[in-house]
Amino acid sequence: MQTAERWQLSNAPVFSMAACRASVDIFDEVGMKKLNEKSKKLSAFLAEVVKEVSEEKKNCLQIITPEKNRGCQVSFIANGYGKPLYSK
Repeated sequence: MQTAERWQLSNAPVFSMAACRASVDIFDEVGMKKLNEKSKKLSAFLAEVVKEVSEEKKNCLQIITPEKNRGCQVSFIANGYGKPLYSK
């Protein structure tokens, strides 16, 4: 059979599900409000680090994710300096 059906599983992989279960337990214990607060703090920290690196490297990075609606993601453009920054 050369179709997608050959990739079907009858049971979820045990080790993968154990990791998912552990993360769900942590979510339940801590609560989404605290997780969301920490997510925003970590995103703000990353944005500060990106700004510092950009200033050191003559504004080579530009954050494009709006600060007001950032959530847990920080997107930025390397303005043509991606490979040199990655190599360091």
